[in-house]
Amino acid sequence: MPSPLGHSLMGYIIYRATTRASRVHNWKLIALCVFAANAPDLDFLPGLFTGEIGRYHHGPSHSIAFAVFFGILAGALFSRRLYAFGLGFSLYLSHVLLDYFVQDPSPPLGIPVFWPFSGAYHMAPFAFYRPFNYPVSFAEPMVSTLFSFHNFVTMITETLFLLPVLVFVSWYKRSAGDWNNALISWRNRRSAQE
Repeated sequence: MPSPLGHSLMGYIIYRATTRASRVHNWKLIALCVFAANAPDLDFLPGLFTGEIGRYHHGPSHSIAFAVFFGILAGALFSRRLYAFGLGFSLYLSHVLLDYFVQDPSPPLGIPVFWPFSGAYHMAPFAFYRPFNYPVSFAEPMVSTLFSFHNFVTMITETLFLLPVLVFVSWYKRSAGDWNNALISWRNRRSAQE
């Protein structure tokens, strides 16, 4: 899987791409977007109780069906239902897609993208991302595994892949806002002349 940093950065990119105001940051919405982009990894929680941290990881929660369910849940919880559904679905699905493009070294390889219609695990034939290592049981050293050089390089690589996307989205939103403001000014001047 990509690191929580990679998923969080993608959540912020989707926030930037879907918000109307290009210069205003809604920190509560950003926090919700980051949470939603990391939500499929909540499947680690049952493993904490069994002592095998990764036992349930990359299960059905890493599927398109769960992304739809998450979108429906977001739509039910927030007043702007269609927007909340689309945003929740997109954020959750971004996690599934990033995990699809990772080098998965442990079986079963990949994720069950089409669960419940198919239990088959799928992984891209080429990988953009290195796997983020995490301890699979409490017997492994937690701190040294999470803060390893391998994981540091993984997070740098993810940032190098995703930062240009963030820069482009930010530039595009700013440019689109400037064009929209120019169009509104032009319409107002034209209306005033008539």
